[in-house]
Formats: sequence, structure tokens, C-alpha cells
Amino acid sequence: MLALLVLVFPIALAGCGSSKSASNSSSDKLAKQKTLVVATSGTLYPTSFHGDDKKLTGFDVEVAKAVAKGLHKKI
Repeated sequence: MLALLVLVFPIALAGCGSSKSASNSSSDKLAKQKTLVVATSGTLYPTSFHGDDKKLTGFDVEVAKAVAKGLHKKI
């Protein structure tokens, strides 16, 4: 049992590692974009729905707006 644990544990730890180059390329790609693309169904009250003015509103929409504002991006 101990031998199995000794063999499996390092493999499990290796799977948890990440590549810095992949992370950097993703953040570089996001930094270059001027807009933030967000998807929602608009049918899940109160998280995302169409208000009386026919515009999307709700918690998810407000969070997306706040994130875009924090990143200095348009939605």
C-alpha cells in the first residue's frame, strides 16, 4: 500500500502543475482585446433577464459590467 502511495503521489502532484507560457499567452491575449465577450441566456430571473426596457439586466449582467469596468474593457 505504501509503495502504491509513493508511486501515485508524485504523479498526482505533477498533474497539478501549470505552464507559465500558457498563462502568459492567455493574459497577453486578454490585454490586447478591447472588448470582453460575455454570454448569457437572458432567461434566468434574477441572474440574467430582459427588463421592461428590453435590455439585459440582473446579477450576472451587473457582475460582467463591473469586471469589464475593472479591466477597462467594453462589453
